[in-house]
Amino acid sequence: MEQRYVKGVNKGELKTPYIIKLIRAHNYLTDIKLPKNPKRSQVLEAIEKKKYMIDHEKGALLPKEKTTENVRVAKPSIVSIKKLKNRQKIAEGKVATVRRTKAVKKAELEEFLSELESKFSKFTNDRPTFIRSIKSKEDKESVANELVAKLKETIIEPLKAKKSEFDDLSMGKVYRETLRRFQGEIPNTRTIIQNKKV
Repeated sequence: MEQRYVKGVNKGELKTPYIIKLIRAHNYLTDIKLPKNPKRSQVLEAIEKKKYMIDHEKGALLPKEKTTENVRVAKPSIVSIKKLKNRQKIAEGKVATVRRTKAVKKAELEEFLSELESKFSKFTNDRPTFIRSIKSKEDKESVANELVAKLKETIIEPLKAKKSEFDDLSMGKVYRETLRRFQGEIPNTRTIIQNKKV
């Protein structure tokens, strides 16, 4: 696309959208504020206010004079605009990487929960076998302790160890609900065993 006017009053001068691009590239170094949907006169006025001028030949913003505000400012050019686009792509890539990393971690936690659910299901299915082995009142206490220890070791403690990971991914509610359900099985198991007739 032609960056300069080819006819009219502004012939040979840079087009307003291109000047706005120059300002955006320039604003990585110093700030030139523009109103929303600016007109050409407003763009030129904002540049003038910051003591800059447009070099239409070079396609760059140049300081009119050295001031403390613009003494270290590089001259934005077409190259700067390309760099600007590259920086945006890099920034977007970083955001995408963070999103992908979070998605992977979330998938891993969901898989972990699925494994715990399988272990929990196995625990509840195996519990009647343990309860059938009870022959006396003394057996009740030892079987209850054995089952509770197994529940804690294989299900509850591994879940507690992952608490910070759940919190990091804003899955604290899932963690709390799952933990509450698993811990609720401790008194439930003891009650079932106490009610077993021997």
